[in-house]
Amino acid sequence: MKRLRKYSERVATKLDEPRLSVAPLVDVCFLLVIYFMVTTTIVPAERDVSTELPEPGVKSTRVPSVSVMLHVQKTGRIVLNPGKHEIVISTDPSDRELPKMEGFLSTLMVGLHDLPPLMVRADGEAQHQRVVDVMNVLSKIGWTRVGFLDEAD
Repeated sequence: MKRLRKYSERVATKLDEPRLSVAPLVDVCFLLVIYFMVTTTIVPAERDVSTELPEPGVKSTRVPSVSVMLHVQKTGRIVLNPGKHEIVISTDPSDRELPKMEGFLSTLMVGLHDLPPLMVRADGEAQHQRVVDVMNVLSKIGWTRVGFLDEAD
């Protein structure tokens, strides 16, 4: 009888021990996933810019005679038609929307039937993001004729 009593006491103490139920934890995890899905702000992706690439091996040194020039400088400054009659579009590298550029080029597009090519020249040390911001604005307003110039041009 003594043996039976010791066994029953061991079983009773194991049954009385507190246990952690996993089912409520799974519910909490699903609630957290739903919460983060609902409260997350989605950053818009870069715009899809359709491009026409030149044929391999063909080097074009010809810059169109009538074109709009855009210079992305290493400081983040963006200048339209650099030179004597330049228009400073942006001096703030954190300005990613470039509303001045959008407004100016949209107004220019209204007056032109056939768009001239817009030639983008970026300094070697310029941030890549600034060039992408320029391309996003061009895609947004529908300017389709875009070319790039390198340091030699």
